[in-house]
Amino acid sequence: MDRLIAKIRNTRDYENLKEILGKELGTLIYKIVDEADKADKELDIVHGCITDLYDIDLNTERIKKALSDIEQL
Repeated sequence: MDRLIAKIRNTRDYENLKEILGKELGTLIYKIVDEADKADKELDIVHGCITDLYDIDLNTERIKKALSDIEQL
């Protein structure tokens, strides 16, 4: 997701979205890109925690189920 966010932000017209799409829609797109960036960073942290927990045998089945549930989204 970080590559997609960077690609969006580096698009020539990104800085002019408010002028192109109108203030309301442009602002909402800026917000959604910012929220996606934050969510991607949060997921990286959670992924690190899951990786650490996966190494503890007691957690293996629960983590496999959670990852399966995520894959089905």
